[in-house]
Amino acid sequence: MTIGRGNRRRVSRLPLTAEQRRRRMGLPQFLPPPSPLSPFQRQGKKRKRGGGGEEAAWSEEGMYEVAGAPDWWIGKIPPIGGKLTPDSAYAAIVNSIIPYLSPEDQRAAANSLAQTLPDVFGGYADVEFEMPPLDVTPAMRQEFTSAARAEGLLNALETMREASTFEKESFGPGFTYFETLAKTLRDFGGTEESPMSRSDIRGLRGALDPLLAQTSADELSAFGPISQAIAQPFFSAGDIHPVTRLPSGEYIFGERNPEFF
Repeated sequence: MTIGRGNRRRVSRLPLTAEQRRRRMGLPQFLPPPSPLSPFQRQGKKRKRGGGGEEAAWSEEGMYEVAGAPDWWIGKIPPIGGKLTPDSAYAAIVNSIIPYLSPEDQRAAANSLAQTLPDVFGGYADVEFEMPPLDVTPAMRQEFTSAARAEGLLNALETMREASTFEKESFGPGFTYFETLAKTLRDFGGTEESPMSRSDIRGLRGALDPLLAQTSADELSAFGPISQAIAQPFFSAGDIHPVTRLPSGEYIFGERNPEFF
């Protein structure tokens, strides 16, 4: 339902809503995120992202593949036998996640990596990104709310880790955090035969709130924007989950009237 004048109730400002992310990033309708204002870039320069040790040189070419990744994406890893720095651990995780983001968030994350580690991901700055879709179609909703997407994310993280030969602990708490996030999305995700129901969406929102709140801790703070991009993919054309949560905890399903939000 569309919330109109008769439903003018104050809505809590949840960090998960795509509308609030759109406003925070200053996005005009139907345009990709302006990379200088991207929260990925603001957070991507922070330290304490996990891992430790001396700086490691990265592979020149892709060392692993992810099904469905965009053509410009490269599965780079630090060298076998090297040591992960906080920047390298952060970048390796974020890069493995890129194939499962919306086109808008892919662009923001890629530009962030190009600025954070230009010697490794500088080529991403030269990518001619496609314009984002003008509509959120049922097929897109099915894809981005599916258990298969979450399972693919889990597989991408593990494939990257295996290719790097590093133990999971070497990547710091971020790696385990995203495994937990992906498993949560998988548990509530839909299938082609059984898409997510309203009950599933309510359950997922309740499970995601404490998980996303963990990124307020210093050791996970740099992963806040990317975790939100996974949990609620941003599309300038509209919300994947058109739902609003009221202060009472009640969920209102349907597109919101922008005059009141």
